[in-house]
Amino acid sequence: MAGNAWEWCLDEYLQNFYASSPRENPLAGKVLANYKRITSERVIRGGGWENYDNLIRVSNRNREHPTQSYYLGFRCVAQPSR
Repeated sequence: MAGNAWEWCLDEYLQNFYASSPRENPLAGKVLANYKRITSERVIRGGGWENYDNLIRVSNRNREHPTQSYYLGFRCVAQPSR
């Protein structure tokens, strides 16, 4: 997950989010039905190939505006069927 490209997350970036967030499955900001309407900075995670070794880790959290996506990737996830 870390080291190739930053992962762009749905969460809106709020600097002190973890100080008051829920313990399980926290989500910052509003979930938008249309991702093309996102205009605020979003959380990016993991670090990319251009980072120093100490920054390439899953816990690395930063922010980026959606228009600055040259080092960003994403993961597709789905709810497991039961």
